[in-house]
Amino acid sequence: MTASPRIPLLLLFPVALSAQQTQPLRTPPEFAIDQWTTEHGLPQNSVNAMVIGPDGYLWVGTFGGLARFDGNRFTPVERTDSSGRNIDRVLSLALGPDSALWIGTETGLLRRKRGVYQVFTRANGLPDDEVRALLVDRAGTLWIGTKAGGISWLRGGRLHSVQQVGGTRIGEVTQIGADAAATVWINAGDGVLRIPRGDGRAITWHTRPLNRSSFLLN
Repeated sequence: MTASPRIPLLLLFPVALSAQQTQPLRTPPEFAIDQWTTEHGLPQNSVNAMVIGPDGYLWVGTFGGLARFDGNRFTPVERTDSSGRNIDRVLSLALGPDSALWIGTETGLLRRKRGVYQVFTRANGLPDDEVRALLVDRAGTLWIGTKAGGISWLRGGRLHSVQQVGGTRIGEVTQIGADAAATVWINAGDGVLRIPRGDGRAITWHTRPLNRSSFLLN
């Protein structure tokens, strides 16, 4: 019953708008939908993350490793890092201001620059090796969310981590976003964390508890 009044409003809105315009309504553009699979070069069909590089190439992270898309075909990238570490299970991606590619996997965080890898794990201060979410904010800080909980950020070559806020442990981090005011938002297992201007000293709970629904920030 509550949804029915909205239907005529949605239908009549373009008509009312067209009465105020000198030009007739234009036909909405049509979009073609293409499906890309291993037949087109993907290393695996489960795509977990994507990011566009400064050169226009699309980087794709899958459970079968990395691939780069040139607009026509995917080209798989090496499946081991510089030290022979396996990078098959890619969960998240982010691009740094220096064009370095940050890769979140089930076994750690990798930084790829000109084919050379740098590895970050618990031994370097991460709360957990399974990196579920990544974000590079406007200031160039890399924000890292892991399965075991806690939030980490890499700034000026130093890695910082927080396990709890206001006496409440940070649960599994599934998403990280930033808004136009440079506030970083983190979807954690116990709610949403708010970090004004990306200041790790000012982390507060925005809402808690929160269900598993996702959020989207531009």
